[in-house]
Amino acid sequence: MPLPETMGPENQVDSRYLKAMGINLLTCIKQAHRKRHLICGMTACAEQLKRDPETVMMCILPEDSGNVAANIHQMLIEAFCRENFVPILKTTEPHKMDTLINKLNDKKDVDASCILLQNAKLGPSKQDEALCKFYNDMMSNPHPMPYLTLPD
Repeated sequence: MPLPETMGPENQVDSRYLKAMGINLLTCIKQAHRKRHLICGMTACAEQLKRDPETVMMCILPEDSGNVAANIHQMLIEAFCRENFVPILKTTEPHKMDTLINKLNDKKDVDASCILLQNAKLGPSKQDEALCKFYNDMMSNPHPMPYLTLPD
């Protein structure tokens, strides 16, 4: 979701910063997968959020996939996250998220319609901290939260 064209330059987010955060998000997802702190799939994410939302560092939701049922589930997950103060980031191009998650899991059919990054037991990495700082910076600004683009 691009920022509105009516916004002045003083309110726009630097595109290089957004690109860097997209790369950082990719790194965080890969780290979480390696450390087994990545939860994929609408059902698994909903179960984790219901069971223990405090263990979730960030919820990642891809942009509208065209699947009405998945979009409704995403809205419910988003509402639950907001109610429980779980940060939410949205990404563009859901097919990139599908490709990444399936590549990481050596499978062809992993649900990437919702992803949770759990808090690391040994504390957050520099990339995790940068992603959380990005979220906090964006939430403190008057413009809408931008969507992140995962790199190719």
